[in-house]
Amino acid sequence: MLTELLPQRFEFVFGEGVIALRFTLKSFLELEQHGLNYTDIFAEKVSGRVILEFFRAGMVTPIEPEKLGDIAEIVGYEKLLGYCIEAVIQAFPKREENVVHKPPSPNDEEFSFVRLRTLICDIMGKSEDFFWSSTIGELIERWVEYGTAMGYIEEPEKILEFDDEGM
Repeated sequence: MLTELLPQRFEFVFGEGVIALRFTLKSFLELEQHGLNYTDIFAEKVSGRVILEFFRAGMVTPIEPEKLGDIAEIVGYEKLLGYCIEAVIQAFPKREENVVHKPPSPNDEEFSFVRLRTLICDIMGKSEDFFWSSTIGELIERWVEYGTAMGYIEEPEKILEFDDEGM
């Protein structure tokens, strides 16, 4: 579908406007520069500072740093934490339910951002800006589609489901 090509983001209503969160590779890099990892938002106890850092890094339209605290007070830190978690989850690839067996990669290595960057920028010919402004899920999805079309990887085997009761 063509709508899959539109950037995916998590939106919530705030006052009379909408605030959108989207965690791209650039967002995760910003968090790393502030000493945070993407897994910190899933910790058992998350500090207000961590929530605000994630919120700031994921915002599609930046807001002045002074207003972030006000937004957190109005919305509530727990809700803001939930919004950030949902946005981070959206950034990662979704598992396709009908896939029976996903063939192993020709180079069965651990996941590497350097390797993903090579696949996207060097092999697919996409720009650095495209790479850094995409989510991990989008990049992996596009690579699988491209790799399958070009014959680099096998298409995963899928279960066919039929509705016998409706006939």
